[in-house]
Amino acid sequence: MKISQLYGESGPLHGRDVFIVGTGPSLACWRPEEFAGETCVLLNTAQRYVPWGPVAFSNHRRFLDGCDLPYQIVKGRLVEASRKKTPDRITTDNHCRWDDPKYYVFSYRSPWLWDAWDHFDDKALWREPDFYWNVKGGSVSIFAMQFAALAGAKSITMLGTDCSELIRKYHPRMDRDRGAKQVKHNYRAYWAGAMRMKREIWQRFGIRVGFETPWIGYGDERIKYQELVEWLSQSA
Repeated sequence: MKISQLYGESGPLHGRDVFIVGTGPSLACWRPEEFAGETCVLLNTAQRYVPWGPVAFSNHRRFLDGCDLPYQIVKGRLVEASRKKTPDRITTDNHCRWDDPKYYVFSYRSPWLWDAWDHFDDKALWREPDFYWNVKGGSVSIFAMQFAALAGAKSITMLGTDCSELIRKYHPRMDRDRGAKQVKHNYRAYWAGAMRMKREIWQRFGIRVGFETPWIGYGDERIKYQELVEWLSQSA
């Protein structure tokens, strides 16, 4: 199913104050029961810690194993096995097609295949309802912010979206085929992309986005300071 089926007045986020919940260290500041009754978009494995949704939003469906929330969203992308453009060799990197009966699917553009532009290009932003934009090195939270805006959220609050580790640039991740490896996370890109999306959502939809995440060790300190000054001036 396509993610655009969740847009509009009948969708799960329309007219609601939405919390986008990640699995960063700051999530430990909140008790799971505090989210009961709230409208949450739970990123990747966050639904294992916060059992209320109604939406689970993931980069890969392996993160949703055992999830029973009513709306499960997965990034799916048509890619070519052996790089040959033959219909019988086309699969998806998430093994999740548009017509999957369980998952709502969004995708992205990539000229590595057959697209004329990629999802890092600004012209891709808001261009197609089922294809999302991101910055290079960006995170799943930026995709989720686009979904919340397109689905008609009243407001958006980001919680626990401060990555897997604070201050560190690398952390080990287990890979099924190659064992443990070092995965670089571009924290500056995470924050810059989130700030860009916050501005875009306000300008296009008039929806305010707030961040309840630590200020230390995440992104560009100058950008964060400017953001804090702006928030304080608006709250005065």
